[in-house]
Amino acid sequence: MFVILLPLLLTDEYGLSSPYFCKFICPAGTLEGGVPLVLLNSSLRSAAGWLFGWKAAVLVIVLIGSVFIHRFFCKYLCPLGAFYALFNKFSFYRLNVEKEKCTDCKKCEQVCPMNVEITRCINSTECIRCGKCKAACPTEAIKTDSLIKKDIREKQITKKG
Repeated sequence: MFVILLPLLLTDEYGLSSPYFCKFICPAGTLEGGVPLVLLNSSLRSAAGWLFGWKAAVLVIVLIGSVFIHRFFCKYLCPLGAFYALFNKFSFYRLNVEKEKCTDCKKCEQVCPMNVEITRCINSTECIRCGKCKAACPTEAIKTDSLIKKDIREKQITKKG
């Protein structure tokens, strides 16, 4: 909504729009620019209005959320992560679970920073391909693969069969 819909629907007479996500949600500007400036400049402290208060509240929520949830901002607020997730199913770099080797110990899921149910859907849209699941697997059942290799293998199998 803040990245696509509002900038498309709320434009001025020249067709320009505010960067609504950056203006109302993203806490980076508040942390990097707003807080230091407001702390160092007393005239800015008196001029800081509701928008600065809102952004400071979002920043506090993100900081607290990050203490309890790994990659909190990326999982729940970042539009770039949502955009990348759309293309995750078509990624050239893939992970596969060899069912014959998997003992269903769930060690891979315990170390996954994105809480992906690896034994059910290893190439989930939430997966960031960090490789922690592969490193944690005691039976080495998780393998890296690519779509290109997979296509070649499938063609070889169909030719033999």
